[in-house]
Amino acid sequence: MYIALSATMVLCLGGLARYYLAVPNDGLYMDSLPYLILGCSIEVIIFAFGLNYKAYLEFRENYRLREEVLINKIKALRAQINPHFIFNALGSIQHLILDKKNTSALKYLTKFSRLMRNVLESSVVTNITLDEEIEMLKDYLELESLRFNNSFTYNIQVDENLDETEIEVPSMVLQPFVENALIHGLLPKKEGPKELVIQFKAKEQQLWCIVDDSGVGRQSAKNKTHIYPKEKKSRGLEVTKQRLESLGVAQNPIQIIDKFDEDNRPLGTTVIIKIPI
Repeated sequence: MYIALSATMVLCLGGLARYYLAVPNDGLYMDSLPYLILGCSIEVIIFAFGLNYKAYLEFRENYRLREEVLINKIKALRAQINPHFIFNALGSIQHLILDKKNTSALKYLTKFSRLMRNVLESSVVTNITLDEEIEMLKDYLELESLRFNNSFTYNIQVDENLDETEIEVPSMVLQPFVENALIHGLLPKKEGPKELVIQFKAKEQQLWCIVDDSGVGRQSAKNKTHIYPKEKKSRGLEVTKQRLESLGVAQNPIQIIDKFDEDNRPLGTTVIIKIPI
């Protein structure tokens, strides 16, 4: 409104200047067209500036609203993962108690409470630092190792050139992939070593989070040969994919590679999650 009034005022002042400032000898009485063109031009410029400025304000407000909606959506998606994990952890506690492994149950409860505290603290923010993510993964893997009588081994590797305290990642972003590797890949394996390797590498200006297992492979999982044959489709993986897509972290942020030997027998699965640094 103020810009429109300013533009109209300029046009009116141009007309008044024509009649009150002109003298008979300067020829302006004979030709008022230059003043009219000048006034109209200035008015158009002011209107154009005003419209662009208004469009900029609307764009900035829309961007802020979209960003706020995105953050809320990410928090909501992350909230779907926490109950998924909590349910499995409580099931593990129940499993130990029913087997009368009271010492293991107490250890599990101690580790579980620490992990839950960290998860709840991270739930109020969108991202956490890489070292915090690794610490929660270690707690989770220790809990699962305790639950399954140390039937598998795991190793977490971080590139030396990565600053774990500076790089941020979506909280609990790897947990569903690690859980999937354990439940569907390693634990159903009858023979051979059950190894899980988690790597963090800097590559192509991205953080590559690699979850590699020596399990039975995805085909066995499709054939329902895993330890939970009646298990429903995992929501954790689906929700994590939605989180990464919502964040726009990278194009095709998740890559799944099936490993085979020379005789086309499965050697496990490698999952690569790419997050821009």
